[in-house]
Amino acid sequence: MMGGRHSPVAASTIAKRAGTDRNGGFTILEVLVALAILGTALAALFGLQQSASRAAIAVERAQQSMEADRTALAILASINPMLQPEGRAELGHNARMSWQATPIGDAKAITAATGAPGRFTLQRFDVAVTIDAPGRASWGWSVERLGWRPVRGYSPGD
Repeated sequence: MMGGRHSPVAASTIAKRAGTDRNGGFTILEVLVALAILGTALAALFGLQQSASRAAIAVERAQQSMEADRTALAILASINPMLQPEGRAELGHNARMSWQATPIGDAKAITAATGAPGRFTLQRFDVAVTIDAPGRASWGWSVERLGWRPVRGYSPGD
């Protein structure tokens, strides 16, 4: 040692022992801290991806339920609850519906605008619908529908 100075080899050795030598790359501690930060970020992203997947599945199920409900309403539009008060139908996607019509009040014969007796008897019905689909709990709703029955046949002079 001359004049209080260290040789370059001695300075490098001291720097390595102190952990301040940057020529050799990252220290183990720095690598571990970086891995911990990366792991935390990836765990958060994985949780976000899982939440997005669950939300997509829930949206798909809701869309299938709405499609089944719309199909059931379309089927009910073609049914006369006075003549077919209960029944079952396929809705697609392995979903099935059943319905039960309950009369509301009494049946009434309609009259023509001229006061002549009409050709139909009408009655209101509450139609309860139950829909079953695989992998889901059954659900249901009800709708009010009008039923009719011919009282007499139609002839062109009526």
